Amino acid sequence: QDLKTAEAVGYYLGNQSYGPSISQYAKAVSDEEMLDFAYAQSQEKIQTFIEKVSKYIKLRNVNGINFYLVNVRRLIKKGSYPNKGLAANILADYLGNKSVPVITIVYTGRNLSFRANKAALDQNLNLSKAIKELKRELGNGVETGGGHIAAAALRLRLGYLRQCIDKFIEIISSQNLAEGKK
Repeated sequence: QDLKTAEAVGYYLGNQSYGPSISQYAKAVSDEEMLDFAYAQSQEKIQTFIEKVSKYIKLRNVNGINFYLVNVRRLIKKGSYPNKGLAANILADYLGNKSVPVITIVYTGRNLSFRANKAALDQNLNLSKAIKELKRELGNGVETGGGHIAAAALRLRLGYLRQCIDKFIEIISSQNLAEGKK
């Protein structure tokens, strides 16, 4: 029930057709019918997103790690559902449900979201450390960014996307090599 409520409220928050009124959200949560409708809508939008995104997924395997690169620029617009952060979570669940290390990189032109699956965490891969190193390497190419071990995000200056992705993969895959030597 809590997941259903959270997804329904997330749908309301992420959908531009609903105003930014807290009273509307409170009403929606207290109205079982509205909650059911919003939850059903969120599930339908998520399923449609998964169906459409498959042609934008690229796989790179480096040092035993599967890196899924997903360009969602054409699928995610401001005020749409799912938003970029939720899309990263959806894709991490969808692509990372494997026994091998998976790092999902979801990006638009300037924004990147990174997620690590359990197998990657079990190998001590650390997105937070990688982001800190990437920020040092790219210098002023990174506007802002941070995160924790399993999830992180960056906003880049224009023109740094490809360099950032390549460098990030290099950093994470070297973490894997370093762990293998221990």
